Amino acid sequence: MNRQQYNISIQTYQVGGYVNSFCASILFSNTGTQNVMLMNSFLLIPGATLRIEANEGEEDVTRYIFSFIGSGAPSLTVFIKNYVDSK
Repeated sequence: MNRQQYNISIQTYQVGGYVNSFCASILFSNTGTQNVMLMNSFLLIPGATLRIEANEGEEDVTRYIFSFIGSGAPSLTVFIKNYVDSK
């Protein structure tokens, strides 16, 4: 059985900005009480998540821009999964 090794990085943001993905999988989780707008087109309400996964052998190189809108406590947690070379 051929197992691929990977690592996970987790970052939480309280102010708008961007995340450079360069990964196989990325998960956005709105862990606050304020809405998050991703890429000026996708609304992530409090408690919601969005997962984007590349196909095998692909890497997502998107710069994901996000902002907080409305009132409440801003908090966006981002989980990034990267495969590592096991050689």
